[in-house]
Amino acid sequence: GHTPPSPHCIREASMQAAADPASTINRLKMASELHLGDCGISDEMVGPLALLTKHSAKLVKLDLSSNKLGLQSARAIAQALFGNTVVTDLNVSSNAFGPAAGKTFAQLLKMNSCLQVLNVSDCSLGV
Repeated sequence: GHTPPSPHCIREASMQAAADPASTINRLKMASELHLGDCGISDEMVGPLALLTKHSAKLVKLDLSSNKLGLQSARAIAQALFGNTVVTDLNVSSNAFGPAAGKTFAQLLKMNSCLQVLNVSDCSLGV
């Protein structure tokens, strides 16, 4: 496994992103993997990440496990990936999505034939 970034590291990265958003977005657009597990990401924070995922031509693996994501995030992530032909591995385990998100992720799997790994374990999906 990987060591999650320290809260200090996350704050510093956030400050850099706020100071120069264009540079940060360009740098992230070139990433092939984003490991953002256990970073305290909530529904309010997932919009820009979903947008980045939707428009990235290189991102193949996205780890959003152990955050504070709910149904709003599940829908934003799924919508970003509906037409995506690059992401093959999505880990959203250990988030409190709730039962309605199960349908959202099932629809994602129907719409996206490129996604090979979808980890939704421990997400309160009710299945």
